[in-house]
Amino acid sequence: MNECVAILDDFVMKLIPLFYNDLSEKKKEAIRQRIYKVDNVVTFDHFDKLYKKNLAAGNVWLVGEKFSWADIYFAYLSTQFNGRLLERDVLKDYPDLQDLRKRVFDIPSLKEYIENRPITRF
Repeated sequence: MNECVAILDDFVMKLIPLFYNDLSEKKKEAIRQRIYKVDNVVTFDHFDKLYKKNLAAGNVWLVGEKFSWADIYFAYLSTQFNGRLLERDVLKDYPDLQDLRKRVFDIPSLKEYIENRPITRF
């Protein structure tokens, strides 16, 4: 579980330069392209294989048999960059991971919170 979170944190670190206002759009676009072609593939191919292995074992969550904070962290981060720092969904090519994200956000207590939470930047 901690491995999954660490991998997501590594992916987030690749996005940090996109927050810098002093970078030209050309440099930001070069960073985005590297993320799409390399970092996104490496990160989410790993998650896709891990999740498919767990599904084959009869489990519907990212790690093990039970819902965990890794599922929440994965679902949350996979939505935070779409349309903000990146122009496309990081899970665009991963339908099984899209299903996992939807499963997390369909948990009634999370769904209710998300629908009623205050609007913030992140």
